[in-house]
Amino acid sequence: MAKYRDFDDDYEYEDDKYIYEDEKTPGRRNVNDYSVEEKNDKKSVRPHKKKKRKRWVMILIFAIEIILLLVLITVWYVVGKLEMIERPAIDRDAIVINRELDDDTIEVLDGYTNILLLGSDARDNTVEGLNKLGENHTDSIIIASINNKTKEVRLVSVYRDTVLKFMDTANTQEVKYNKATDAMFYYGVESAISMINTNLDLDIKDYVMVNWNALIDIVDAVGGIDIEIDENELHWINEYLRDTGKNTGRSYTNVENTGMVHLDGIQATAYCRIRYGGGSDFRRTERQRTVINLVVEKAKNMDITKLNSAINSVFGNISTSLDVGTILNLAKSLASYTITESSGFPTEVTYVTTLKGNTSDRDFVLAKDLAANVTVLHKVLFDVDNYDPTPTVKDINKTISELSGAY
Repeated sequence: MAKYRDFDDDYEYEDDKYIYEDEKTPGRRNVNDYSVEEKNDKKSVRPHKKKKRKRWVMILIFAIEIILLLVLITVWYVVGKLEMIERPAIDRDAIVINRELDDDTIEVLDGYTNILLLGSDARDNTVEGLNKLGENHTDSIIIASINNKTKEVRLVSVYRDTVLKFMDTANTQEVKYNKATDAMFYYGVESAISMINTNLDLDIKDYVMVNWNALIDIVDAVGGIDIEIDENELHWINEYLRDTGKNTGRSYTNVENTGMVHLDGIQATAYCRIRYGGGSDFRRTERQRTVINLVVEKAKNMDITKLNSAINSVFGNISTSLDVGTILNLAKSLASYTITESSGFPTEVTYVTTLKGNTSDRDFVLAKDLAANVTVLHKVLFDVDNYDPTPTVKDINKTISELSGAY
């Protein structure tokens, strides 16, 4: 009995024999009874329809498999890059958020993603060196507040020498009133985040910390940045270049001119470190925010090759509490972000050279009235008018006033 093979145009016969005319079975047509046209019709139409349909099914399945494979490769690639980031164990339960925040404030804060950006002065150029207690200060402390609806980003630098209250989050009995930069040095990142929350009525839970190498590499990855350099900055940028080159092992070229100058990574890093020549830490934090803004704007237009270079070079010098999913969500919206505010905290300051009970430091920056400055901060970050700080902030303000005798 004749049968069709799925992917074959030939016939097959029972017992591998032809059926001759004299062997016909009653009521059954012998293969030779078909006309040439009928046989050609049977051979060319029915098998070809099956072949065509199955061929398209196989092509469709193959295409789906290729797409899935590409998606998996992309996910594997991106996640693999993100795994290069240092994620030290962080005790989220130890991070302090003022319990006195009222419902209205909590509702406002829920509309924003607030992240603490920290720049470490670590001389240990490994990513592990970022989190060593008793070795590193955070010379850059920046609150990055992202409006979840509008994608507006507002940056506020907390001046490193500002006197704030901080504590050992593992032992809340140990409390210090000292420069903000010292919280990381003494007690680690949980203490640094808690300090910002406690003194400024915020709800920050996550941080990103970089060392000098990370900044050098990201500026180089975007092709450098153009900065206006004045006479004072020209002198000090070259002074800091020597120190930065020595501590990172990077080669460098001195900046020769004032005016608009194109800076590479190490030059831009030296520029961010300048705290002399006028403006002290206030001008330095402004420089840091300027560099961040320029880098973000250039990163929006990076092609895939440059983006890959940035990922490879920078991620090995970053420490963060952000998980992979959060980083991917933030990166997905990169082109939508616009930095609309760049300022410093406190806005109203005074200075003292000594602080009662502190014999190891000098030249302190004080918020002239911490509570009043926090009110201004919430207007700057969240557009809240006449914010009323918590009793905790008011108590801290009173203690700083007593320790400094300045107001």
